Amino acid sequence: MSHRPVTQPFSIPRVSLAAHVVEAIARELAAGRWSAGLPPERELCALLQVSRTTIRAALAELERRGHLRRGARRRPEPVKRQRSSGAVRHAQVLVLAPLGFDQFGRFELIWLDVLREQLAAHGVALHFMHRPRAFSPRPQRLLAEMVAQNPGAGWVLLRSSRVMQEWFAANRVPAIVAGSRHEGVKLPSVEIDVEAVARHAVHHLAACGHRRVAFFVEPSPAAGQRRSEDAFRDAGAAVGSAEVVHHGATRAEFLRAFTRRLSGDDPPTGLLVERSTHALTALTWLLRQGVRWPGKFALLSREDTASLDHTTPAISSYRFDPALFARKAARLLHSLLSGGPLLGAVHLVQPKLVRRETV
Repeated sequence: MSHRPVTQPFSIPRVSLAAHVVEAIARELAAGRWSAGLPPERELCALLQVSRTTIRAALAELERRGHLRRGARRRPEPVKRQRSSGAVRHAQVLVLAPLGFDQFGRFELIWLDVLREQLAAHGVALHFMHRPRAFSPRPQRLLAEMVAQNPGAGWVLLRSSRVMQEWFAANRVPAIVAGSRHEGVKLPSVEIDVEAVARHAVHHLAACGHRRVAFFVEPSPAAGQRRSEDAFRDAGAAVGSAEVVHHGATRAEFLRAFTRRLSGDDPPTGLLVERSTHALTALTWLLRQGVRWPGKFALLSREDTASLDHTTPAISSYRFDPALFARKAARLLHSLLSGGPLLGAVHLVQPKLVRRETV
């Protein structure tokens, strides 16, 4: 099924209409429009295509925040004030991603929703921008156009390439990396500590008696994925043997790589699988081969989902807190957009092992 690219940013769900109007008016005020006073309510209704009730709610909120005051004849006027280092200067944050919003996993959906709430508490709206061409090998011209079309916006780079990260850093565009930051890039980032998962998985499996371990993973240019694979191999060398087995994204491609390796000579018995869906496939295949738990094999999923609780045996996995990820991102963004100091370079979210029945 193909997805038509969305060429304009659209809001992440559950932001009220009045909040959008607040953002739109605040953007115009920041640009210097209506310096002598806002247009009448009826004119604003026509301009923004909303009801008078929504306009009044938005104006009241802007007045409450100190952006407006009532002038002569009770007409709203912008408040002229010095910009402080602690005041957020940007009305919006844009999430730039190669996938459509409906293609995100559970972890991403949750942390983005929490981030939206965190930013809204400071009067900043979060929008989502799906631009696959921005993730091409040469996106510089398109990135420049997007930034020019959204002056003053902050950016969240999701699943971003080295070229994209380097462009934002070189042009000093306010941005954070949500995910793995490439070596040498000077942007703040929030990352899942996938290296810690790899090391812990090897030692945990070894402690359970598994000296031959394997990591089944889709190949990826992401910096974190490469570091994760290296950490797995390095940790495995100290306890026995460790190998990384690459496979495609589909069930058939995973199953082909999985069965080939487990049917070969000296098959690994400690298994770490990147995706929870592939862990489910691995479990059902092993059960069809007559494997029982506890027994010869151990199975870990690097990704946690509720479905892993409902298998027999239930699959052990690693869990990351999406709310913690969002809070770390929100703190970075607030500091960045306020013109304050950055809160360090890389902020890691640590894993938690969810012990079930397959290890």
